[in-house]
Amino acid sequence: MSGTKRLSHSGRGNLALDGRSFVPNVLADPGFVADGVASGHDRGCWWAVVDPLRHPLGVWQKRVPRLAEYGRSAQALQAAVFTNGPMMGKRLNPTRKLTRRSTAWEFAKWMVIGAIGGLLVASLWGAPYSGGIGGVAIGVALASRRVFTNWIPCGAVYSRANDIDDRRIFDNETHAWFGRFAGDFASYRIAPGNLPPDVREGLGGLILIVRDFEMAGTKVGNPAFNRDFAQLSKKNGVVAWGLVPLDRAVDATRSEQLEGVIVVLGGHMLDCEVAAIRLCSIGARDAVAMDQSACIMMGSGRDFMIGPPPLHRQEMQLYGLYCR
Repeated sequence: MSGTKRLSHSGRGNLALDGRSFVPNVLADPGFVADGVASGHDRGCWWAVVDPLRHPLGVWQKRVPRLAEYGRSAQALQAAVFTNGPMMGKRLNPTRKLTRRSTAWEFAKWMVIGAIGGLLVASLWGAPYSGGIGGVAIGVALASRRVFTNWIPCGAVYSRANDIDDRRIFDNETHAWFGRFAGDFASYRIAPGNLPPDVREGLGGLILIVRDFEMAGTKVGNPAFNRDFAQLSKKNGVVAWGLVPLDRAVDATRSEQLEGVIVVLGGHMLDCEVAAIRLCSIGARDAVAMDQSACIMMGSGRDFMIGPPPLHRQEMQLYGLYCR
């Protein structure tokens, strides 16, 4: 992570092994004391611990609809920590929801249509071979535009600081949200349902993985059961945000007591279940996961720990979370 000015590597914390001593160990790290943020990597997992008083949560948006702009927009924030954002959805028409299978079908269909159209047009000019190749290229371009653009978040998105107010919710789905109502740790909330209208910064369309210090459940009838977690807990590739309240930890550089920290973790081989187990082990009260698999992204300043996502996934994504 060369070039990062604000994210310090902590030599005192091991998220996978330290348990409840993890956060106190990181808070005692000189890098965290100086900067209010520190990171590490262990057992296939990147993590960052953030003081929300010095680096408040915010919502960011892709600046322009241009190739690879999603990753570049995150870098331009020069944030202490940034990640990708909510699950996204799209319909090709009122009866067809876009899925992995329908995506493959759209590409195959438009490639064939383009090839046939190119051959027919080129045959009039006596160059059917080049016409077929050109037609396929046009078909792929049309399919890419049809499939990978104009996706809708699966929950409302709002940022007072960045003037974002997107109340679209794909198919009126209900998932979970993460946001803050003021600047103190007590104002940060994670909960199931839709984003409250009075939140200052927040995202809906997220996957609830920890609630009230307990991992979400996968079995119907379990009081902690969560439908999203049951369906997505074993899917590899996840970035999660957790809220960890503190009892008596004091930020040595400030006069007021630090009430809690934000912990961000992620990895390509990590799934929601493992992320939830690790967050619960360090005392997380609540936690949510962002959009999964190839969409995951995590970094600081202009450097990526995870990502950026493949170009077609960057086309689909629009929002993300960061700590300034």
